[in-house]
Amino acid sequence: MTFLGFGFGLLAALMIALGWPAAAILPLLAGRALDGIDGALARLTRTSDRGAFLDIGLDFVFYATIPLAFAVADPAA
Repeated sequence: MTFLGFGFGLLAALMIALGWPAAAILPLLAGRALDGIDGALARLTRTSDRGAFLDIGLDFVFYATIPLAFAVADPAA
């Protein structure tokens, strides 16, 4: 679930970089929804420090890619 959500986030960043920011809202919202669900699913079973670290680490990478994608889409701005 974590990797699927991260993949949707990267897809949204790619779409923004290619100049489709309005269309990027769909994978962005899907990725954020999956990010919320993965924690709930993890708590239904056995949680681990490794899983929590992976979740927050991928979140930080995602949060960095969105502003970078806007910069790539319009470098002059």
